[in-house]
Amino acid sequence: MNKMSTLTVFIVLMEILFAGNASAVVPTVEDKGVAAITTCPTSPTGALIPATAYHSDKIVFTILGTLQAALAADQGALSKLLQNTEMDIKVRDNPRQVADIKSKVLSFLGAAVNPNNAGLIKIISVEYAAVVCPKSP
Repeated sequence: MNKMSTLTVFIVLMEILFAGNASAVVPTVEDKGVAAITTCPTSPTGALIPATAYHSDKIVFTILGTLQAALAADQGALSKLLQNTEMDIKVRDNPRQVADIKSKVLSFLGAAVNPNNAGLIKIISVEYAAVVCPKSP
């Protein structure tokens, strides 16, 4: 067997060996729009607080039609939101999950999360931000 054949066999065997070890972790989907209000924790005793990062998205969107509210009591307020006008919300983001942006907008607004309502939301842009609260002195 020549040198090239031996090298080819070795590479193929290594690919087979390590191909079984490859794995991917499919992230869960984040679909709840929770307001991104960030308040850095403080310690009244002066104890050390570990640095914490808070992630959020600014979602700019337009409502293209009348949305159906998740709760009937909220329909009046939801119907008063401006249509065909760019608006934005700031919502929490989990960087370890895939974000369902339209669902986050709908749940933030109190609209029912369904395909009909999703079709009435046009996403203009999404911006990402992170706030890192430092350790306390």
